[in-house]
This record gives sequence, C-alpha cells and structure tokens, in this order.
Amino acid sequence: MKHIFLLLLVLSNCTFISAQNSEDTWILGGAIGFDRSHNTSLSINSPEIQSSDNVFTFRPYLAKSINDRWSIGLASDYLLAINNSDLLEDNKTGRIESQSASFGVFARYNLSKADKNLGFRLEPFFYMKLGRSAIQERDVEISRVNSTAYGLNVRPIITYKISPSISLIGRLSAIGYETGTWKIQQQSITKGFSSFTGTFDVTNTQIGIEFIL
Repeated sequence: MKHIFLLLLVLSNCTFISAQNSEDTWILGGAIGFDRSHNTSLSINSPEIQSSDNVFTFRPYLAKSINDRWSIGLASDYLLAINNSDLLEDNKTGRIESQSASFGVFARYNLSKADKNLGFRLEPFFYMKLGRSAIQERDVEISRVNSTAYGLNVRPIITYKISPSISLIGRLSAIGYETGTWKIQQQSITKGFSSFTGTFDVTNTQIGIEFIL
C-alpha cells in the first residue's frame, strides 16, 4: 500500500510539472508564401495579351501555450501583389500593385497529441487590415485605392517537429469572411464591401518555422 501511494505521488508531480511547462511555453514563428503565374489571352480580332502575377506574403507571430491543446497569440500579415499586363493600343504595359498589412489575435487548437512529430492544427484569426492599390498605365499612376477592413478566418496548419524546440509548418489557404470600406482618392468615392473565401488558393499557402522558447 505504501509503494502504491508513493507511485501515485510521483505520477501526480510529473503531471503537474508537465502542465506547468506547457503553460509556460512561448512560441515564436514566421511563415512566407510566394506565387508567380504567367497568362496569355488569345482573341481572333486582336493580338495576344501577356500578363503576369506575383504574390508575396509574410507572417510573423508570437504565441503562448495555455495547455496541450490551446495557444493564443498576436500575429501580423503582409501581402504584396503585382500584376503586369500588355496594353492593346501600344507596346506599353499596365501595372496594378497592391499592398496590405493585417494585425490581430489568433487562437490555435491542436488536433494531434502533443508527443507526435506530425501535427494538425486549426487557427482562427481575428484581424484589422489596411490596404492600398495603385493602378498605372505607361508608367503613369491613374488611380489609387485605400481600404480598411475587419475579418475572421480559419486556417488548417500542418506541423512537423524536427527537434524538441523547432518545428516546420505549412499554412494552407484560409476560410473566412471580411468586411470593410475602400476609397478612390482621385474621385473621393467611398464604398463598403464584404467577401467570403472558401476555396483552396495556392497564393495563400505558406511555409515557415517556429521555435519553442
């Protein structure tokens, strides 16, 4: 009986230490994404039109583990998208450059056991986003649009632990809703918008690394 009591005492202490370490864990990470595409539009009555799209995304974040399942943290998202396309009238090009920065809070739910190297997680993210788009034709800016938006999205995340303190991550495209306003500066026009994203998009896929502090 005495040996059983001592065994239960040791196990309870180990459980307490494990939970305490989990709650004291900080996670520092970052992820990037890049997508490039080139398109050719064909028409019988007009010459072919060449266009290209380049999208770069970057996301740094800091989180704190609450327990083996949940973490909460702060994150920022940056996006740069550039579209270049031929103009029909001459050999010049048109250009649309869009930038946005998002700031918000996220939670992360671990679907896998903590001792597994391969993990699956869901990450809801509530954010505020500031954006700007500039449209140029023949190297002359003809329009500029500023936007402010709020949104909520959920991303599935795949993690692979390569050491006790380092993991590789893959962030898949998000499902979410966003609403806000945009303003055309030249015309002083302000309008509201809302959008729902629910399809897989390669441009929203990111890879990265995170460290357990």
